Amino acid sequence: MKLTLFNTSNTELMFEMLERCEGVTSVNEHHPEKDTLSHSLQTFNHAMRESNDVDVILSALLHDVGKCISALSHEEVAVGILSDHISAKTSFLIEQHMRIKLLLNGKMKKRSKVLFLIGHPWLPELILLARWDIMGRSKNINPVFNKEETIDRLNSKAILPRKDISQ
Repeated sequence: MKLTLFNTSNTELMFEMLERCEGVTSVNEHHPEKDTLSHSLQTFNHAMRESNDVDVILSALLHDVGKCISALSHEEVAVGILSDHISAKTSFLIEQHMRIKLLLNGKMKKRSKVLFLIGHPWLPELILLARWDIMGRSKNINPVFNKEETIDRLNSKAILPRKDISQ
């Protein structure tokens, strides 16, 4: 049985932030895509294909929405704005999606930060998010954002827990 977790009311702020990413471009040569909205939708599409975890999929969709306000510390900006609307797991993944890159490319210098990430139970999901983030950088793919379709896609991954028949 599927559960409807998302609707137009509880996604309003998330989607407002996402829509504000239209036209926000990155000066980074590693981001050839049209804009941050296109990149976010590409990343979301990869997550939808490879995961059934709504928190992880939502982090893929929202990981860069802070860029509509500030490119610097955009992950912290996003979490600060969305914290009341996303789970702790989604928040962690968004907040750490830049740090995992530092860890993987050997540029993370503080041992305590390294130990925090490698010992974290959501490390596998964080690595997947980093992978999708890289995969979502095609200049030839420009997905169109449709709120209702996105809500339906998110809800398609939401699974209602089974009822214990012994109760």
